[in-house]
Amino acid sequence: MEHSLLTQEDAETVFDQSPFHQQSNRAGCLCATVIPLSHCDGDVKLLLESWGGESAYFWLSDERVAETLKSIGTPRIIEIETALTDKLNGYQVAATVLAAWARKLGAPAALSGCDLFIRECIDTAKVLRVHTKGDNSFEAVRTTYPVGVGALLEEDNESTT
Repeated sequence: MEHSLLTQEDAETVFDQSPFHQQSNRAGCLCATVIPLSHCDGDVKLLLESWGGESAYFWLSDERVAETLKSIGTPRIIEIETALTDKLNGYQVAATVLAAWARKLGAPAALSGCDLFIRECIDTAKVLRVHTKGDNSFEAVRTTYPVGVGALLEEDNESTT
């Protein structure tokens, strides 16, 4: 696969138009989801289509540069393990964990995820697996890991559509 690289001017355009100059709450954070999402899921599809994620493409108005970003690299889903010592999103993460546990016990509970912003414990986060586009594991994320979560998410999606 042939990859294009950004020119210095393109890089400056991406940097200048990044939304994160105004969103200082994301500075120094690793952003993740608390439940596995398929590469086809609307919440992550754009992240995987474009190099640099939201910080690069989100407010980008130059279509040529946007297309260049889509040609760089190979999409990957990275599974991480981290302590939940950060106070960011604590309530939402706890609600997701409790709903997952309730579903495991057979109680009717909607399983919805949230973004997880890791800042304070980023240095202790561990990479568990890297799923690269083209690998079977990339296609299987959400439907096979962790056991049963994919089916629970499908049920929730069916009940909300």
